[in-house]
Amino acid sequence: PAFLEQRDAYGTPVGPVVALPVAASGGQRAFTLSGTDVNGGRLSRSNDGKYVVALGYSQVPGTATPYSVLPSASAPRVVLRVSSTGVVDTSTGISLASASGNARTAVSNNGTGMWAAGSVGGITYVPFGTTGGVQISTTPALLYSLQAFGGQLYGSSYGVTGFASVFKVGTGFPTTATQTCTTLTGLPTASGPNPYEFVMFDRSSSVPGLDTLYLADARAATTGGVIQKWTFNGTTWTRATFTVGLPVGVRGLTGWVYQGKVQLIATSTDTLTKVFWVEDDGTTAPPYSMLLQASANTAYRGVSVVPR
Repeated sequence: PAFLEQRDAYGTPVGPVVALPVAASGGQRAFTLSGTDVNGGRLSRSNDGKYVVALGYSQVPGTATPYSVLPSASAPRVVLRVSSTGVVDTSTGISLASASGNARTAVSNNGTGMWAAGSVGGITYVPFGTTGGVQISTTPALLYSLQAFGGQLYGSSYGVTGFASVFKVGTGFPTTATQTCTTLTGLPTASGPNPYEFVMFDRSSSVPGLDTLYLADARAATTGGVIQKWTFNGTTWTRATFTVGLPVGVRGLTGWVYQGKVQLIATSTDTLTKVFWVEDDGTTAPPYSMLLQASANTAYRGVSVVPR
């Protein structure tokens, strides 16, 4: 079973824990996650900021290896959409055979369109409230995170030739097949990095559009991982000198701007996952603190700013 917790920037609970449905009811499906796939359960906020989105399985808790159940009309991968008023919807399903494997990530433009991906099959588009889908890209086939910023669909991948970081998916929010994914200029394309969730901001008045990228990397800090910061000068992205002293790598990442500084929330790669707060205060070694740690047989997966 999967749950949503809403907390403030200090880790204090805000409202009750939301238990996601574990059985079908009416037009709503079960939404569960794999207990062993640490790469699943990624969260994203829609481009318009009004929804939080994730990808899961329409299998009841206790189903062995849910990722081995091939997507179909009766057992699709399920896209979760949660509104700013807390309405949970699991009516959207992906039944394409190409979307088999591990369910990992989904994102939306404004709640009406859904884009999803996992360990195989590239990226699938499906309209909200329907079951089916269109495979819009096949390379890379394996993805870890989909995110939406500034009217553009982005993804992250690992270990796929030419895709070892963050890339654009077509233009805007494409809905048709044979879309091209393009790694952001300056970011690595060769194997080595292990990127997961990421967040982007417009921080420079001299560079139009998004110019600052924070990227979760599951590697340890000693090998270039944890949280990376990249900046864009209008032509190419460059990695900034930004070393967060976390003891482990991270997979989940979200952030916002508060009093002129970017604050980040990250989930760790530990077996008992931790949740960290980090502030980019302009130094090369920004401050951080641990907010939470998961108890036995539970894990924190994705994180997202709440919808508004």
